Amino acid sequence: MVNINTDFVINDGLVFKTRQNKKQIVLLNTGYPIDDFITKLKLRFNKKYNKIPAYTISRSGILYQHYNPKNYSPLFDKDDINKAVIPIAIENVGWLEYHKKTDAYLDWRGIRYEGAVIETNWRGKKLWADYTDEQMTVLFELINYLCIEYSIEKNFIGNNVLAHKPMNFKGILNRSNFSKNHYDLTPAFDFEKLTKLINN
Repeated sequence: MVNINTDFVINDGLVFKTRQNKKQIVLLNTGYPIDDFITKLKLRFNKKYNKIPAYTISRSGILYQHYNPKNYSPLFDKDDINKAVIPIAIENVGWLEYHKKTDAYLDWRGIRYEGAVIETNWRGKKLWADYTDEQMTVLFELINYLCIEYSIEKNFIGNNVLAHKPMNFKGILNRSNFSKNHYDLTPAFDFEKLTKLINN
């Protein structure tokens, strides 16, 4: 099992306990660079922000745990989903826009993006921030551990297409499988590689 950084474990009062068994791992983006994301978790809403993933993986491959995955946070709108999932956020700012005047790629906040850019049309967007090999390695190790520890099926949906009845799926999904309004995980993610790693 990969090393876990517990420097940013959140207040227990912001998460809830459940006796319900976990049946899904849900992958999502941070939407921010890691430092900004951690600051958001710590300080937003006067330190009472509670839409929090159990884990976050930085671009450099550092794995942060924010709470015990036996518990849950109200990350989704439905408690039935929240109680059954272990959410893992991957550092990624998502879709990008090219700013011709400055010859720069900007994220949704208008901040310059310095990483590799993936170009493919999906859900009305065209340019996407990349994911790193370090993230993929740590993500696979974490998924493998969680599937064994919580008896979650090693069954990755393997795409970011809107799923039919995603709440009934047993295994690993992306937030984009739940709603067309979500952009994570994006087409920049190597779904085929993770599928092969999980299956092998």
